[in-house]
Amino acid sequence: MERQLVRSRQNYHQDISVKLREIDARLLMARESDRKMEQERRSTPRVPFVASAELLEVDTGTRMNAQVSELSLHGCYVDTLNPLPKGTSVYVKIFTEEYFFETPAIVVYAHAQLGMGLAFHDVKPHFVGVLQNWVMASTVKKGS
Repeated sequence: MERQLVRSRQNYHQDISVKLREIDARLLMARESDRKMEQERRSTPRVPFVASAELLEVDTGTRMNAQVSELSLHGCYVDTLNPLPKGTSVYVKIFTEEYFFETPAIVVYAHAQLGMGLAFHDVKPHFVGVLQNWVMASTVKKGS
């Protein structure tokens, strides 16, 4: 009887170990899949771009200052120690010495203590021109 109990416990622990390894493998595959999907989802490449940014979290009215480090025609990467959660709606303003850009956006991914990726939406025609000029100027700098 005691041996059966010992075997039963050993089998239980082995089963748990196997299940944990399976879960770890699935998590690893899911993270890799998310990373690949994010790269494929990006419709235009980002270029290095440094500018100040102000974000307004739509639901709470919370404001935060940050810095843009990458820019595309459809989004940007914002460096901040306290990124907002994925799915958060924001209003973003980006400033250079000469121009500014503002539009609604959504947080599409966040890296803890590093920053977050924003996807722009409903960009006003005037600001599309500003964005195109910034991206084109940064593309030329990147290529030289």
